[in-house]
Amino acid sequence: MRRAREPQIRGTFSRLFGDDPAARILDALIVNQGHDLSLKDVAEAAGISTKTLWQVLPRLEETEIIKHTRQVGNAKMITLEKNPITKQLYNIATEIALRLMDKAGQAEKEAIPATVTAQLAKEPELVRV
Repeated sequence: MRRAREPQIRGTFSRLFGDDPAARILDALIVNQGHDLSLKDVAEAAGISTKTLWQVLPRLEETEIIKHTRQVGNAKMITLEKNPITKQLYNIATEIALRLMDKAGQAEKEAIPATVTAQLAKEPELVRV
């Protein structure tokens, strides 16, 4: 039996929902929000196989969470769709991350990716509940 790969990004959704591939994919795309990634890059960041990614993609495309942006050679590029659903997903991920930061000790706070704070600086309309 093959061991599961470790994700490069351990984000809010994979912390919340465990090793679910869709959660790992969301984390990878949220951290790289605003950029399109190849399927290989998404799979590597999420710590899943490209076969698993291909199995999950239809659900994420049907619900308009992700979109195909372009083709670069043989590489299909995807990104988060810009719509109210993904904005809410992003807000949820950010709010949970902020709450975890509030409760974390100093060592844990230092381990939180800088991308979260960078995104917060770029998104002034996010309001803490």
